[in-house]
Amino acid sequence: WFFLIPGALMNIFSTLMDWNESGDFLGFTEAQQDMAVAIAVVGILVLAVVMLWGGACVLLIGKKLVHSRAGRNRTSLAAVAREGHSFILPLLLTQLLRTCFTLLWSLLLIIPGIIYSLRTIFNDIIVVTEDIAYRGALNRSKEVVRGNLWAMTWRMVAIFLLAYGIPNLIAFLVYLAVDGLAPASTLVMDVIDAALNAPATILALLSMMVLFDELKSRNA
Repeated sequence: WFFLIPGALMNIFSTLMDWNESGDFLGFTEAQQDMAVAIAVVGILVLAVVMLWGGACVLLIGKKLVHSRAGRNRTSLAAVAREGHSFILPLLLTQLLRTCFTLLWSLLLIIPGIIYSLRTIFNDIIVVTEDIAYRGALNRSKEVVRGNLWAMTWRMVAIFLLAYGIPNLIAFLVYLAVDGLAPASTLVMDVIDAALNAPATILALLSMMVLFDELKSRNA
């Protein structure tokens, strides 16, 4: 639900913004259209933070699954949500810091920025599972990836292709099928797209956590 509901609303907001750019937006005046766009942008940012919260909850559960042989430790959704809530600000600030460093490296040419982004890909996992945030999380990710960059990269690509490939292909084909139909059909498809991608996101996060543990054991 942390991914499905925000994802569906973000898709709907994006669709409404596209309609706004392509013509009259529900008969709004120009000032009202600008206000609607501003509200949609703020809403998307808030929903992105909610999804970040959901990611923290998934990683907390994944931490228990990976480090417990039986994998049967149970806890309530409310307890996981409360614990995950404490990681929202560290995750958000660490991601902003990573983005700034990536942009700075990209100024040297595109390749250094891409390499830095790959080396720090595990920052969110480190924030939640090792309770290390900000610059420390980025340095810790680089330490784990060091000497394993290419092995990590092709496995990561495989994870994302397997997790998101089929859901997004299905969504793309259905979007094509409903194109030109009643506007409501596009909004329904926005919800279906989110429903397809929500479990894919959970699978990708858990798979990346397993990959992170494997790389850690290599460097141990």
